Amino acid sequence: MTVTPVRRLEALWFDGDDAGVENAMAETRQAASADPIQATAFARVLLGMGRMSDCLAFLHEASSNFPNSSELAEAQIDASMRLGDVDTAMGAFHSAQRRGLLARTPMLLRVMHAAVMVGRIPEMERLVSDSHASPFLADAKAILSRERIIFDHFEERRLRERGDAPPTHGDLIAALSAKDVPYTAHLKAAAARSDTITEEELVRIVPVVAPIGNVVGLRCFACWRLLRRFPTSHWAKMLQAIHVHLYWGDAYGARALLDDVLLAPDADLKPGIADMALRLATSCAMFGALEECRVAGITGRLWPLLHRKDFTMLAAGFAARRASMKPRRSASRDTGKRPRVAVCISGQLRSFRTTWPITRATLKEFDATVFVVTWNKTGAGFGTTDTIQRKLPVSLRGRLPAALQMQALFASRYPQTFSLFNESDTITAEECSAFFETPHVYVRDEDDFEETYSRIPGLTWQKSLNQAKMFAGIHTAVAMKERYEAENNMRFDVVLRMRPDMALRRLSLRDLNICTEAHTVMSTHIRIVAVGDAFLIMSPEVANIVGGMWPEIERMQRFSTVPGASGDAAESALGETLCWNGIRVLRMRGSMVGPLESVTVPSDEIWRVFRADVAALSDCDRDDLTLASTIHEDAGFGPIGDIDALRRLAAG
Repeated sequence: MTVTPVRRLEALWFDGDDAGVENAMAETRQAASADPIQATAFARVLLGMGRMSDCLAFLHEASSNFPNSSELAEAQIDASMRLGDVDTAMGAFHSAQRRGLLARTPMLLRVMHAAVMVGRIPEMERLVSDSHASPFLADAKAILSRERIIFDHFEERRLRERGDAPPTHGDLIAALSAKDVPYTAHLKAAAARSDTITEEELVRIVPVVAPIGNVVGLRCFACWRLLRRFPTSHWAKMLQAIHVHLYWGDAYGARALLDDVLLAPDADLKPGIADMALRLATSCAMFGALEECRVAGITGRLWPLLHRKDFTMLAAGFAARRASMKPRRSASRDTGKRPRVAVCISGQLRSFRTTWPITRATLKEFDATVFVVTWNKTGAGFGTTDTIQRKLPVSLRGRLPAALQMQALFASRYPQTFSLFNESDTITAEECSAFFETPHVYVRDEDDFEETYSRIPGLTWQKSLNQAKMFAGIHTAVAMKERYEAENNMRFDVVLRMRPDMALRRLSLRDLNICTEAHTVMSTHIRIVAVGDAFLIMSPEVANIVGGMWPEIERMQRFSTVPGASGDAAESALGETLCWNGIRVLRMRGSMVGPLESVTVPSDEIWRVFRADVAALSDCDRDDLTLASTIHEDAGFGPIGDIDALRRLAAG
């Protein structure tokens, strides 16, 4: 069987051979340029590697060579949307030929959402009306129609209340920060006045919208708008590097933007930018895109400009510890045997009955031992998220109006349905052990934990102890793993840390072998000195560091336990601890986990309760009808025609 240059490049990347990847890049690009199928495969590999800028440049060239390839057009839109480049995404639709191809794919809806977000509804309406019939076209037209009403109403109200003067950045930030408003409306307002919005406003918008996220990626939108208006802005480059490139794993793209900023005169580097640049440099080194020796030079250059001098301690700690490390490979990697894997599962069980069978099937090919640490309450599935999307059946998730996605608004309008979604069950250690088919199980009383730690302010995050629970669970699971090793006089080659409410769909032997290195960890995603905590592949040494975080957090009564820490919990606390200990972090390459899932309630049961909520409403509107009709149809009863029909059903 012939191995194509694209597959050879992908294999080199999976193996962690960065030098081999760079050597093979030119040959692969040349081969991919001659065939649309190989071109699409090459683009997808570049996206997987996080090299979005390279991907977009290649696709721009390839799409002109193969204008009839809908796969290439989809890849071009995907890369554009990740970078927040709405112009390129919409440009794919401006050819009538390509529009006909793309109208038959879900990409139509993605570009439509982008157009809505940047206030280009009329243009998208023209493109959609000129598209060929497709299953997605009706949904696109319906959403555009609704967005047009919302957008026009918001603009009319803004002009009536404020005249032509745009709202101040304080008004906008306050609106975006509020948890009880449809944030998309405010961003649409910002987009509509893109000619008058200031650099200060956009700089302040990005950190606010970065944690929100939606189908477009609001952080990408804000960074894209900032760069369009202020292409030489150091703020723009730093924010794009952090909220776009690092978010998608493109540490090399982030480093390129960092280099651009560092070439500027000292007078142009304000204290805030200097602080951000140092943390970005530390992140790039931690993620393998910057030599450790350069971190010291950058630290010295930025020292006089830094607002927080303690950031230098974290950077220096990483460089010093990394330089003193000696590599270790496991026996399994040297002999070709499958590595011995410790699977440390911890957290609220939630959708475990759905996710564990998938994970168990994936682990069958490996020499795996499972350790489970959980709570006696299985959990409702909301966690600390502000939205209810994870609790809805898949058919409802894309049809719920933005305003009603917020827990507070949904609960106030549909209290009985919200209570149904919020129900939790209990489980014993015996039941848990039988289900996971392992004797290594510890079930802790959740009320007892909350009673013990709720009085310590430093351990709460977003008014919840969820982060403390997470680190405590990881600590216990790793301790169980260490006890097993001591009792059986053996040592695991690699450790998986995962949550029970996500499914492990593919586990790459290459990823495991890379992580048998003593000082390497793989995660699903990376941030600025932050690492995704939901799933980790790591060596036992790294597992001991991660497991050892909870005793330090408990002793110091805060999540910041290393010098130069930001003070944030969760991913930042984990990333900063790994950084301080000189741990190299990589994104997973061949392994794949599913999204976090919750226990979804059957549609017929949802309809029974939702019907009572609707009966109590005095002001049924189109959003209520859309939601009710979808639930009614999912339950097997057919769609609901209009609001009057909904009222009759609710009353009967």
